[in-house]
Amino acid sequence: MATPSIRINQTGQSDGTPGQSRTDCVKSFELQVTDTANVTGPWAWTVITPVDSVAVATGLNTNDVRITPDVEGSYLFYVIRNGTELSYTLDSIGQKISTQGGAAVLLTNGRRIPAAGETTQFNADFGWTEAMEDMLRNDISLEEEDVSVTGGPFNKLNFKATGGGSVLVADAGSGEATVTISGGAGGGGTDLDIQDEGVSVEAATAFIDFTGPNVVATASGTNGVRIEVTDTNTDTLLGVEDEGVSVEPAALFIDFTGAGVTATASGTDGVRVEIAGGGGSALSVEDEGT
Repeated sequence: MATPSIRINQTGQSDGTPGQSRTDCVKSFELQVTDTANVTGPWAWTVITPVDSVAVATGLNTNDVRITPDVEGSYLFYVIRNGTELSYTLDSIGQKISTQGGAAVLLTNGRRIPAAGETTQFNADFGWTEAMEDMLRNDISLEEEDVSVTGGPFNKLNFKATGGGSVLVADAGSGEATVTISGGAGGGGTDLDIQDEGVSVEAATAFIDFTGPNVVATASGTNGVRIEVTDTNTDTLLGVEDEGVSVEPAALFIDFTGAGVTATASGTDGVRVEIAGGGGSALSVEDEGT
């Protein structure tokens, strides 16, 4: 007959070491707990689960206890074999003291929640105080654009959207959360693609700078801007006259019509207008009848 030696295995994980607790367990995968020091029983197991757990252990009177962790925290296992051999010792007031039989599912930030009734399962020297101090001494690290924010300690962050925007907080793993703020006044929104006659100039611009003496930009409505461009340049406007009498002082175009008129492009921004000669009789010029 030997003192029980508890081994904790988990589906998908490497085998546990007899007599040692482990902190690499995960949720939703079954634990298999056995006494490797004895091949005959009977066995009487006690399983302590985290506060919010509803997991139920089976095989408590066999050498094959099964339970599937359903929440983060520490799961403890005690066993009595043959009514005499214990996997723990009792202190002067009857408290169970054990250095084995602990299976922990860590929080996403890598910290461990101690179990009810835990003694030295996870730390033979300091017991559960190591895990508790680790949680209390390490507050949230708050950063803005990867720059640490002074103040604190912080134990709560509340993200709010303003101006019709929205906030999305997602678990990025390893104890880190990603906050995405979009829309609304000053929000991320959709990137603006600036084009010059259909050709992209900047696909994700942050601002547009309007310059020139004839450009005026003013706020308009909600989150809008009105751009007014005044054309005061009349140098290129054409004055059209008919025998010295003005027809149009600032024409934008001239329309040539008639069967004998042909207008074609010529050079840079030029137009050549050809007017064919008329079909009248030729004129005979004489000098004293000759």
